[in-house]
Amino acid sequence: MLNVHLLQSTRLVLFDGHCHLCNGTVDQLIRWDRRKRLRYTPLQGEVGQALVTGRGAEGLPDSVLFWDGSTLHAEMEAVFAIAGVLGFPFTAVRVLGLLPRGWRNGLYRVVARNRTRWFGRSESCRMLPPELQEAGMRETGPQDA
Repeated sequence: MLNVHLLQSTRLVLFDGHCHLCNGTVDQLIRWDRRKRLRYTPLQGEVGQALVTGRGAEGLPDSVLFWDGSTLHAEMEAVFAIAGVLGFPFTAVRVLGLLPRGWRNGLYRVVARNRTRWFGRSESCRMLPPELQEAGMRETGPQDA
């Protein structure tokens, strides 16, 4: 069962657990986030589905989304929000905010739409170690059955 109260204090990166590009992005974020401020969950899991459903996010690209504890960010706004959590030098990506929203999100959508063709897709969804998930928000997988 999902503990909704925990979601209010969690900075959560939601990603396509089957996508190689998305998994590679999560691997990089884990390396860069030395203070462990971010948590991660695949969009295909219970937590990912609970956050996306009912928030008008069902039609969003299913690559990377960001939950800041109150708002679900998508496309380049998710990238900017994640960079803000990581701090300098990652906040430099915000220079792309000078582009009109339609252009920057359009570029994001091109990559999101073609990511599995360009980078591949795995048959199984990635399971993260418990220390990278928030307590009470554990995704269940074959090893939990």
